[in-house]
This record gives sequence, structure tokens and C-alpha cells, in this order.
Amino acid sequence: MEYLKQRTGFSNILQRNLGGQYVVVNIAKNGWNTTDEYQAILSYPYKPKKIILSYYLNDILGAASQLGYGSPVRVERPHNRILRFVTDHSYALNFTYWRLYRFYNKDLGEKYWEFLKNSYSNRNIWEAHEAELSRIVTYTQSQVIDLSVVVFPNLREVKAGAVFTSKVAEFFQKHNVRVLNLEPLLIDRDPMTLVVNSLDAHPNEALNREVAELLTKAIQAEDR
Repeated sequence: MEYLKQRTGFSNILQRNLGGQYVVVNIAKNGWNTTDEYQAILSYPYKPKKIILSYYLNDILGAASQLGYGSPVRVERPHNRILRFVTDHSYALNFTYWRLYRFYNKDLGEKYWEFLKNSYSNRNIWEAHEAELSRIVTYTQSQVIDLSVVVFPNLREVKAGAVFTSKVAEFFQKHNVRVLNLEPLLIDRDPMTLVVNSLDAHPNEALNREVAELLTKAIQAEDR
């Protein structure tokens, strides 16, 4: 499963599309926030020609946490070590566990979404997050690195989150950063055609492919 995900992410598809023109490197880890991404850019041993930053609405959570606004949602893996090991190594049991977990915690998604919306509406959190994003913009511009940003909406609530994705897109555009805001493209689509499944709201293979095609066209147009 992990191998499949690595092969079907938009960065992998972009590499295949661009061929020998570019070497596409995916620098990311689960749970990274904007500060982590900035540190990864600084510590990368080679100066890239381009950086494509994938922005998700939960990227603001690092700034919220720094100001003492912890997420009210805690998704818990099995406490029993044996059960945790089994669910980590069995797709069927893992699937069953999280189905049951979701059934008994039906309000988790709503609570999480409310927390995200409140974070974007909180002036102190947003200003702290702007400062995080500004560090990336300032560094790339000072190093003459071409920065582009792909802004992913909440794929289950594209229309409801439009005000927040637009806020992020406008921030980068104000700083002369090229932005691919996916919200207008996806706003009228069925959410289940965008996500991996009902338990996993990450972009599915088809959406990764679509994003890769859009980026490929943009990069090739720049190189003409």
C-alpha cells in the first residue's frame, strides 16, 4: 500500500511527465507543519530551481498550537500493544478498527473542522501563520528559487472552506507567488470522487494525477 501511494502521488507522476528535464524530489513527513517544512527547505543540501509547496488547511495547526490552541480532537490508536501491532500489520483488521472507531466517535470530523475554521478566523493565529508562510516566501525569493503553491481545500467541505482557501491563495498572490488554488476546480464535485475513501480524506489517485497534469502544463509553458 505504501509503495502504491508513493508511486501515485502527484510528485511521482510529475517526474514521469517531465522525464529527464527535471529531478523531482518529494520532501515530506506525516505530521509536518509549516515550520517543519521551512526547516526542511533550509536543510536540503542542494539548491532547487523550483519548489512546489503543497498547502493543506491543517497547516495552520502548528501556529495554533504554538499559541496554546490545542486541537480538541485526539484520534487514538489501540492502547493494547498486541492489538496495535496486529492492526498495524493487517489491512483487514486496520480497516475494521478504524470503521468501528469512526462509528463510536461520529462527531470527531465535525469537531476537527470547527477547530480549523476557528483557527483561520482567529486573528492572532492567522497572523502567526502568516509569519510562518512569510519565512518560506522570503527565503525562496532571496535565493532566487521559483516558488509555486498548490492549495488543497478540505476535500469533504470544498464550498464551506472556500473563504479559507481563498485567504491562503490571496496571501501568496500578494507576495507574487504562483498559486494553483484547487477550490474553484473542485467546488462542484462529489467529495467521494476526490478522497481515498470514507475514512481517508487525502487526495485520491485520480486527483493526484489531475494535479500533476496541471503542474506539468504550467512548468512546460514556463520553459518554452
